[in-house]
Amino acid sequence: EVDLSEEIIPSHTMEDFGREVLGKKDAVVRVVERMGHNGDDGYGAIAREIEQQLRYTGIKTTDYIFLPVGEGELMYKVASGLSRNEKRPKVIGTTVESNVFNPKYAVDFIPDIGTSFADKLPTGYSDFKELLTALCKKYGHEIFVADDNDIRKEFGVIENIKINSEPTAAAAFAGARKYSLERGFNADD
Repeated sequence: EVDLSEEIIPSHTMEDFGREVLGKKDAVVRVVERMGHNGDDGYGAIAREIEQQLRYTGIKTTDYIFLPVGEGELMYKVASGLSRNEKRPKVIGTTVESNVFNPKYAVDFIPDIGTSFADKLPTGYSDFKELLTALCKKYGHEIFVADDNDIRKEFGVIENIKINSEPTAAAAFAGARKYSLERGFNADD
């Protein structure tokens, strides 16, 4: 019997449970019940829309796409859709300190997540962690951590140019700035 009120059970724990039920310690067990991981919903359509808009404007491809990362579903589905292309853009996700995708957390579950100005990004568990981590490794996509000061600064820039947005979107801009500074890009890049 499993009490789900006490904790969220990650995939590897479900696989261990499957081995126990089978009575085979070394059995290969796969968890196949996953909610909406195939990218056929609205998030997956974003990749197709990006490709269509690029073609419409005459741009054959783009080198980078920057996205905010909370649970990782958006980044996973967009990156999955774009990874089917021969010339695929690198997808750069930006998250916050208190997120399971922060590289400092080598676990699947963070019991006490903090808060952030980008209030939709603190995430203690993600059903997409294993999938997104594998996709990043395979195609070279990356996830950066931006601090609240950087996100607030970008949010101010967005507000200043009269774009109606929320702090979560500003995290993607903070990630773009951080990525470009760390890579030594200039304004023309």
